Amino acid sequence: GRNTTKVSRYGGQGMYKVGIGVLLLALVGCTTVRPGEVAVRRSFGKLAETHRGPGLVMHSPVGVRFVRVPVRTNNLEVSLSLPSQEGLNVGAVVSILYHVEAPKVPELLEGSGVGFEQALVMPVFRSAAADVTAGFLAKDMHSGRRVEIEERILELQDAKRDLAEAALGTEGGFVKSLSATELRSLFEGAL
Repeated sequence: GRNTTKVSRYGGQGMYKVGIGVLLLALVGCTTVRPGEVAVRRSFGKLAETHRGPGLVMHSPVGVRFVRVPVRTNNLEVSLSLPSQEGLNVGAVVSILYHVEAPKVPELLEGSGVGFEQALVMPVFRSAAADVTAGFLAKDMHSGRRVEIEERILELQDAKRDLAEAALGTEGGFVKSLSATELRSLFEGAL
């Protein structure tokens, strides 16, 4: 006999290269960020200060996750019981349309976490809606004055959001930076 052993055309390195390739694939994680979303990297519980836009994101699979947040317009439908001027509670189903600004997503997640809708959007809206509807008759909520009520809720919601930002953004008191007119308009519907 003749020796009929086949020799790989890559020499002994063929299996070595395949092994390295498989090892590299096992060490790389991948996340897909869809259109209308941004993602923030969370590495061992610490959030990154920047966000990633739509596309494929490669990362280490160990201790790294991406928190995805929609930045498109979201519709949050809520059932509320709103007070009227007569002291009656009027049931209302309300759609809150909102969006998150992409550059602010890391700060939002750091401050409020993934449940920011329940921590930020809902309380501000619920408070503004109750403050405004308490100044109107129950029949006004189902009549032509509904548009006026909606506009006042939006105005008060914006004022409360600005007030909250002022309160959270300064070390000193925030009331001294508001004028008497601003305070009156802010609490007008609640009195």
